[in-house]
Amino acid sequence: MKKFSKKVLIGCILTAILAVVGVIAFKNINFKFWEPEGPNEKVSVIIPVYKVEDYLDDCLDSVQNQTYKDIEIICVNDGSPDNSGEILKKHQKKDKRIKIINQENQGISAARNAGMKAATGNWIYFVDSDDLILPYTLEKAVESAKEYDPEIVNFKYEDFSQHLRPDLSARPYEGRGKLLIEVNGKENPFKIFDLEKVNVWQNLYKRSFLEEHNIQFKKGIICEDVLFTWKCELYAKKMVKDDNIYYLYRYGRVGSVMNSDFKKIERRLESFFTIRGELVDMRGEFEFVGIDEQFSDMILVMFYEPIVHEIKGMPEQKGYAKKAVHIIEDDYINKYGVIPNKEQAQKINELKSVAQ
Repeated sequence: MKKFSKKVLIGCILTAILAVVGVIAFKNINFKFWEPEGPNEKVSVIIPVYKVEDYLDDCLDSVQNQTYKDIEIICVNDGSPDNSGEILKKHQKKDKRIKIINQENQGISAARNAGMKAATGNWIYFVDSDDLILPYTLEKAVESAKEYDPEIVNFKYEDFSQHLRPDLSARPYEGRGKLLIEVNGKENPFKIFDLEKVNVWQNLYKRSFLEEHNIQFKKGIICEDVLFTWKCELYAKKMVKDDNIYYLYRYGRVGSVMNSDFKKIERRLESFFTIRGELVDMRGEFEFVGIDEQFSDMILVMFYEPIVHEIKGMPEQKGYAKKAVHIIEDDYINKYGVIPNKEQAQKINELKSVAQ
């Protein structure tokens, strides 16, 4: 009896040990099975919506039909008075990845900011609600993001007429070159990154980068992409530039901000005065080679051509020229002891001539 009891006891102990080992092994197997291969790479696609009922279906289809599926589609209905809201609901019923934010009309900057606040993905991508993206856009952009871990992935776009409906399935990925660009030390980021355009929908952004530097869109201005993109260039250290076309931009749409004739240039200039103020306030944060020459160029880009040429002969030209000269000289050049180069001095003198 004692021998039997001892054997039973030993058997029970061994069984218990095997059970514990088995549970541990199962947990390890289970953990490895469910453990993701890498970090969350979800993309938050932000689409501001206002008076686009004729184009919204196509735009949403192009986003929903992406080959990359780990996305959330944040549509911000900016108080659109047309049928856009119903179109959003129709798409949401078929695709639970769509989130709808309804707000009173506040403009595209406020709409994009609301989308960024609601975003949960690692990456942010902006799409205008009358444009289209190609089926591979997010897949290929995320591939670059995973491979290089930049703050920004930049790519090309192509125009198409408002009267056309491009066949997206007929546009395969061409596999053109891409390049990782890094800013080191006190290099001028604008010269290193050398972006041709300031369209935010040409870029995939790391959300943590935007949040760390509190980069948002300035409310109440047009050309809001300019300031946003310039801020991103100032703070970024790594960017992938991809020569492939990812985005299709609809040009010539009646009613779009950039196509409106109602005091277009004046509204743009007023926005540029606001942007200039933001740049001057930021100047003290940075020190890189040629910073004052760079900032002077950026300020002159905003004012020289519109004032000297675009509103030539208009009653407002002289007043705008006076205002521009004042902010260029007193608020920047004199404040920071900047010595303009030959080309900059020539443009400033032309503005002064107009202002007299």
